[in-house]
Amino acid sequence: MRGDNEAWARALAARRLPGEPFRWELYALRLRECINPGRPWCDLGCGSTDFVEEFAAACTLAVGLDETPPEAPPRPFVRAKIERLPFREGAFGSLSLRFVVEHLPEPEKVWAECARVLAAGGRLVLITTNRRAPLVRLAALLPQGLKRRIVSALYGVRPEAVLPVFHRWNTPERVAEVPAGFELERIEYCEALDWHSRSLFRCLLAMARFTSTESRRRLRSNLIAVYRRTGQSS
Repeated sequence: MRGDNEAWARALAARRLPGEPFRWELYALRLRECINPGRPWCDLGCGSTDFVEEFAAACTLAVGLDETPPEAPPRPFVRAKIERLPFREGAFGSLSLRFVVEHLPEPEKVWAECARVLAAGGRLVLITTNRRAPLVRLAALLPQGLKRRIVSALYGVRPEAVLPVFHRWNTPERVAEVPAGFELERIEYCEALDWHSRSLFRCLLAMARFTSTESRRRLRSNLIAVYRRTGQSS
């Protein structure tokens, strides 16, 4: 059923929004651009997906890090808090955060650690929910218990795996502030191509079409940002 839904969703999206990159396509493109092939890369808050293994060949070493070990952790995997990274200064040529920053209660601590372990000239790429998007605003109003049940039913994950959301670094204005030690290279807005439910997909596609104009793009549900570590690269 999932394969049928995906084929149906992609075909419909191609007709309604030809050439439009959705979140995973756009994020994968930016991640490949940001990974330094001659330096290690760390996926912070890697979760249970296979992104680390998928992009491992693009660099000298790909490391997955998370506070809670996933069922099938990537290799190598490091268990640690993002606020206290167990790495030396300048250890990585690139860092990434996939739907992590919206869950950070104190994002400034994370940026300080990222600046410490990222080599000068290295890049940090993130994708997160956009707090300005109507659907994200609506979700933020829901009690955590109800939100857990809805996400669990839609995506087939355990309710306890749905983490609290703080929304402290996922608006266009906040992302543009730029953490200390970094400069902003780009901010982009994109929609999800989510085929778990056809009804949900139709809703998201309608929102993507509504926000396809330049004046409305800042209302899209996801944003991608790329920061560059300032200083002289070695």
